Order: sequence, then C-alpha cells, then structure tokens
Amino acid sequence: MSEEIKETIKDKVKKKMGLTKYFCEMYFQIYDLVANDPRYSKLPSYLQNSVISTIFIATKETINNNRVPYKSLDDLKKSTAKTILNNVESKLS
Repeated sequence: MSEEIKETIKDKVKKKMGLTKYFCEMYFQIYDLVANDPRYSKLPSYLQNSVISTIFIATKETINNNRVPYKSLDDLKKSTAKTILNNVESKLS
C-alpha cells in the first residue's frame, strides 16, 4: 500500500508566502508613494489609513483580475519559465 505523506500546515504556508511577501512589499511601496505627497500630512489620521488601504485594495484587485490563477508560487515559476522558453524558441525559428 502506498502511504500518502501529508504536508504540514507550516509547509503549506511556506509555499504560499512568496505572494504574501509580494503584497507586503507592495503595501510599503504604496505608503512611501503616498507619504511623500504634501497633501497626505494634512489629512486626518483615519483618512491617511483609508487612502493607503484604498490604493492597496484597488491595486491588488487589478493584479488579481489580470493574473492567471496558480496553485502555488512553484506553478507560477514553471509557467513563467515555459513562457520564456517558448518566446526564445519562437525568436530562434
């Protein structure tokens, strides 16, 4: 009989952290962009948070709508590698 080895939750989360790190970095880039605007400091604090959240959510939704659904970061890497390889092959032909 074949035994199935189940992944631990820690391993499952680790596989999906690539995208989470990307969104975290995107959040801080949005903050840097907004915080450097002189109008930002004049807003009340609740609106400052709202501005960052709104831009982040809108950007994330745009990315999600244009993104092909992948099960994991490894699937994304494999697909990207195949696309690059196909582009190179077509240029060489």
